[in-house]
Amino acid sequence: MHGFALDKPNKFKHNYPSLRETPAAGGTAILCVMEHREPGGIVMHRLMQTHGRAMDRMAWTRSWYRDLGFEIKVPVPDVSDVEYERRKSLEIPQAMFYRPATNEVDYESFMKTVGEGDQWSVIDPDKRKLVGWELAEVGYWFWADVSAESPRRFMTWYGLNASIRLPTIEEYASFWHAHLLATGVRLDLRGGTWLKTRYGQGAIGMNGVGPTFYVHRADRIDLLAELAGGRAVEVIANAA
Repeated sequence: MHGFALDKPNKFKHNYPSLRETPAAGGTAILCVMEHREPGGIVMHRLMQTHGRAMDRMAWTRSWYRDLGFEIKVPVPDVSDVEYERRKSLEIPQAMFYRPATNEVDYESFMKTVGEGDQWSVIDPDKRKLVGWELAEVGYWFWADVSAESPRRFMTWYGLNASIRLPTIEEYASFWHAHLLATGVRLDLRGGTWLKTRYGQGAIGMNGVGPTFYVHRADRIDLLAELAGGRAVEVIANAA
């Protein structure tokens, strides 16, 4: 990754629950029916007709966080089945992910839970002071590019940041692990990807290392990066 200060990768400690994503035929998931027998059931029933994929994803995500030890409420994203399939079939495919509020799941706790607790971004107080953390007052859904290799290479960080909304370090950590569990695909193994998050006058980048990812610090963000690209993210409104 051009301009990144490469540290020795950490040993990966696998700590995932035995959970897999099971697509629902026609966008209707029986799991969602069972999950939403509560006041407002009529609204949920109507959502099932148009937002089955989103409701299935919501149930999967809530179960994933629960298995990691985080009991949180996850809203239904306002994404129709048609839009879900359209994004999935783009030239640069996208998938939905959820970032909880920071007071529910903070970066350090999440990283420790998924076996990434010995990365410098968790344990080094001096380096952590230089990270431009972005706290989330409320949880939110977002789309993220999920091509195996990061797209939009041969651009500077400045060029990428001006043309798309790059993921933050908090968003990337969560969707990298969620995507691995849901699909078995480890993102960015053949190169890095820039993040929106600043590191002093530089920025943060990520790339896959063996079975996990590693957080890099980059000082030169004005150079064209042949081995680093940029993933686009887009915040999604809630349906209910």
